[in-house]
Amino acid sequence: MPDAATPIARIDISQAGGFGAMQLAADEQGLPALGYVVSYRALQARAGRGARAVARRGRGTRRRSALSAARPRTRR
Repeated sequence: MPDAATPIARIDISQAGGFGAMQLAADEQGLPALGYVVSYRALQARAGRGARAVARRGRGTRRRSALSAARPRTRR
């Protein structure tokens, strides 16, 4: 899905019933985009591929998470 991410080039900001408005533009900030909108389908597909890759790498080994490795051990 090559077109899964759509760049956000401009954001219009206003408050309903309020005075004034503001605009943010990526090109004025020297940025390619202010952010991106990604389709849920593409995000889900990519997350699934990543999860399967992690599962394949971790198969047959037991690794401690960074959080459990950081916990102090209690002596028994």
